[in-house]
Amino acid sequence: MDNILDLLECCVCTELMFGGIYICTVGHSLCSKCSRHLRYCPMCNSSMKSTHNISMEKLLKAFMANPLLFTAKKPTPAAAPKTKEAAPKTRKRRGRKGIKQ
Repeated sequence: MDNILDLLECCVCTELMFGGIYICTVGHSLCSKCSRHLRYCPMCNSSMKSTHNISMEKLLKAFMANPLLFTAKKPTPAAAPKTKEAAPKTRKRRGRKGIKQ
């Protein structure tokens, strides 16, 4: 998925899911308009229930509040500074009573 908008589209009408997002028993999300007319999910043929997909509703609310936050390009990681490799440090082991061996 290239964009957050892909996640927020109804799999039936391909429009943004407004007015409640519902979920089938497997986990596919549909808008309230489409879910009213379906007894079975068009993606997997599992039964449709009147269960809200609260996580997607929160995601849509956050997207609507600040769409630029979601559509900005991913930042590229900064190159790590090149350093000389140090010799591995050795640890001194202690015996049972704290005596160096």
